[in-house]
Amino acid sequence: MRPDHEPRLALSKDGAWLLATTSTGRDPELGATLWRIRLLTGEATRVAEGVSYSKPLALPDGRGVFLRVAAFTPAAAESSPLDFEGRTVEVQALDADGTAKRLAAFDCLGLHLAGVFGDRVVVYAVTRDEASFHAVSLSGSFPPRRLAATPAGPFARDFSVAGSRLVFASLRPASRDHAVYALDLDDGQLRVLVETGADEPMPLASGARFVYTLRGGAGHERLSSNGET
Repeated sequence: MRPDHEPRLALSKDGAWLLATTSTGRDPELGATLWRIRLLTGEATRVAEGVSYSKPLALPDGRGVFLRVAAFTPAAAESSPLDFEGRTVEVQALDADGTAKRLAAFDCLGLHLAGVFGDRVVVYAVTRDEASFHAVSLSGSFPPRRLAATPAGPFARDFSVAGSRLVFASLRPASRDHAVYALDLDDGQLRVLVETGADEPMPLASGARFVYTLRGGAGHERLSSNGET
């Protein structure tokens, strides 16, 4: 792999597989490549072309989830695909045999894969009206459903799984302050775990706990996903 853009990497929970999204084109949204790497042997296989240049989700047994931009809504008839009002983004699942299937599609400005909770893939969708989390079924056992809107607007990032909660950082546009949030997948409730003011946090979860650091290395703290030390 010799990409012109930095690869977007995802490691499976069992530590056996790595998924990588790479792009060698000027517009990565229109022509990225998804690779699957077996870490025991280092074997890399190209499994999908024309995918979105976004971080995939790696699952055990070489499976995964990735995004593909299916269509753009141009701002005007003469506009290029780079000048758009929105896009249709598909959530696709990669099976162990390398085949892909479409799970859902969203009309949005941007879509991000946030985490996997059993059969549920949580995605973060940004539209002109709101930024919100949605659940998509890996098995097709339920239709896509909205979980919650983010109270701080379209600035959620650094998604991490902590038990049954999705931990993420976000900027509050009105105050320009930062905070770490948790979305409970069982009841759909959002809560603030810690506020960091002007310092930008980077949370990383493991099990039911998470650690957050501040950009620039200005300290760290280990908390539970309930916000307790």
